[in-house]
Amino acid sequence: MQKALLFLAILFSTLLYSQGDPFNFDLEWSTYFYCPEGGNISILDSAIDDNHNLYITGGITNSCDTFPDNDPLYHFHGMQDAYIAKFNPSGEPEWFKYYGGSDTDLAKSIEIVNNHIYLGGRIGSMDSSLNFNNTYAGNGDGFVSKLTLDGEVLWSTYIGGEGSDAVDAIAVNDEGEIFVVGYSTSHTGLGTPNTFQPENMVNGTNRSGFIAQIDAAGNKVWASYYGEHTNGFLRSIAVSETGIYVMGIDMSHQAGNYYGTPGSHKENTGTDIDNFIARFSFKGDRIWGTYFGGSGNENNITPFTIVTFGNKVYFCGYTNSPTDIATPGAQQEFIGGGGSMFLTSMDDGGNVIWSTYAGIKDPSIVSSYIGNSLNIDDFGNLYLSGITNLSGLATSDSFKNAITLYDHDAFVTKYSAQGEMLWGTYFGGTDIDSGGQVHVFDNSFIFTGYSYNENLATSGAFLETLNPNGGGYNDIIVKFGLPRLGIDEQNKTHFVVLPNPADHFIKIYASEVIKEVVLYDLLGKLILSSSFMNETQMVLDLSHLMKGTYLLKVITENGSQAKKVIKR
Repeated sequence: MQKALLFLAILFSTLLYSQGDPFNFDLEWSTYFYCPEGGNISILDSAIDDNHNLYITGGITNSCDTFPDNDPLYHFHGMQDAYIAKFNPSGEPEWFKYYGGSDTDLAKSIEIVNNHIYLGGRIGSMDSSLNFNNTYAGNGDGFVSKLTLDGEVLWSTYIGGEGSDAVDAIAVNDEGEIFVVGYSTSHTGLGTPNTFQPENMVNGTNRSGFIAQIDAAGNKVWASYYGEHTNGFLRSIAVSETGIYVMGIDMSHQAGNYYGTPGSHKENTGTDIDNFIARFSFKGDRIWGTYFGGSGNENNITPFTIVTFGNKVYFCGYTNSPTDIATPGAQQEFIGGGGSMFLTSMDDGGNVIWSTYAGIKDPSIVSSYIGNSLNIDDFGNLYLSGITNLSGLATSDSFKNAITLYDHDAFVTKYSAQGEMLWGTYFGGTDIDSGGQVHVFDNSFIFTGYSYNENLATSGAFLETLNPNGGGYNDIIVKFGLPRLGIDEQNKTHFVVLPNPADHFIKIYASEVIKEVVLYDLLGKLILSSSFMNETQMVLDLSHLMKGTYLLKVITENGSQAKKVIKR
């Protein structure tokens, strides 16, 4: 009976998820990422600039001659350095720079705002190359740095006290003000007066979470601890015009209400594991806070699980709670199989707008390690990614639409701002694959991750094979782009373009009412977009365009289709 119910749940989710936007993407390139000369390297975060260059960061334990590195100042220094690597839109490395000193240093978070790089992490070196403007407090400090897009350090600041401190995630507003979350064992030198919690309430050398603001010149404005017990961890941060939003996990197994404010979505927690979300003012005061979870356990294990758009906040995680997660009428209202991811929308007052489960777990799988991250595009669409063994996360037209039982694949799934799943795809082989942070731009998306599988890199990629030195998994970088026109044009389309090729004008004939017509060049740049009402035919003027091939996408009430159009 259990297997029959699981089959029906998977079938229902497949039918339900097949009604969104088509997955009009091809695999553009994919590369492994490691140091062939040996040592360990990790991708912990990534960011995209306005020209669609990718910047990745993390830690590295060896000098690597394979990477382009021509700057004598930013060479490999010690036991472990932080690094930044820049890749162009074609997947080729542009530069690689090391940041650190003779001890262990690590970058955990990277943002690009107004053509500057902002970096956050933990530093253990007193002789770092990061150009600090204050004094190292000892035992490992958190840090924030501002750099040019060429990787040149403008300033850096230590964040911490006499204990061990780290910055886990950063968010930057348009004014260049930086907001960070992390952990601290310090009882002096971090918290500031007149904030929510100036003093560390966690005893001894146990960790407490903290939130801090750094101004555009690199000076600490304020810092507040955020934690009452051990095993309460701040994971993610996002900033909007309405405030600072943070997310974490309470693993103390102690009943209480520290993270919940009166009248909030969930004021109290029991002895299970719950997530918590809070909104802070720009002066470090807590406006509201709430637990989020049901009768089971919730978890979020990456720093990329909360985003904002307008006056709304969105967050994701993993749950085995069958109740108090999804809202009535949600995309996936029932958990199915004993474990699932969740995706939730709140307003700026902390009220749940909608919440849905995402994915169905086979009950025969004992463990289900789910790492996930969340990002948002300029239209408020949400992109969920990570590692999963859950079914129901891919649409039928995707790059890989099914997952093998007991397999773990990377995945990317798109949701509307209203919580409707639009498309999704798995990525990987027969062994373990994981997706990290995902970035969406124009007609493309790119994600980082890791894999134990061979043959995932495309021909001619920067690193086509797994690391010959062994060591288990390899990091990967994957880019999808441009509609899959070859497949679409072999199928029955719902519109016709005449003439094609064309000199000046084309006429579009559709079998359904046209809602919108969008034209891209072959680099994915938007050329024009026009909306229509109650029309099944229309004329498009191409006379002002250069000669060449373009991508025409016609959107109707029931879907969309893309075709090549040639301007002579």
